[in-house]
This record gives sequence, C-alpha cells and structure tokens, in this order.
Amino acid sequence: MRMENVLSSWNGPDSLIVENFDKNVRFNMEMALDKACQSLPPALNNHDFRRMIAVKIAEQVKGGPCSTETINLAAAKAVEDLRQQHSR
Repeated sequence: MRMENVLSSWNGPDSLIVENFDKNVRFNMEMALDKACQSLPPALNNHDFRRMIAVKIAEQVKGGPCSTETINLAAAKAVEDLRQQHSR
C-alpha cells in the first residue's frame, strides 16, 4: 500500500489528498510508513492498521513543513499508540 492510496481514499472532514505534498515529502512519508509497519507485531500488521499510521503521518505533515525526523517520529508514535490500544 502506498501513501497516495491511503490518503486519497480517506474521507475525513478535512480530507487529505496526497497531491498537497511535494514529491520529496511524499517519499519521506512512504519511507516512514514502511519503516513503522516493519516494527508492527504480526497481529497489527494489516491494511487497517497501516492506514491508521499513514493518516497520522499525513496529519503531521499537513500541519506544516516537517523534517524527515519529525515524520519518522509521528510514524513511531502512531505505532506505539496502536500497540498500547491493543495490549489492553
């Protein structure tokens, strides 16, 4: 799954469209998503959870210019939040 597939299908109140981000930012978002999903436990490594992480990354980037480190931190935080929610 690519970020553009996730984001263009998200129909939240402030729909995120990947075209709003430049090519380099999209690349960094893709890399952060892939890295974050590699650290997911098997039970959480599926389309729905990957999509949740992608949305969190996009929300971070939508807030303004972000460094690669900031994008990776947003992805890592999304993974940690998912782990905590599903360990209860």
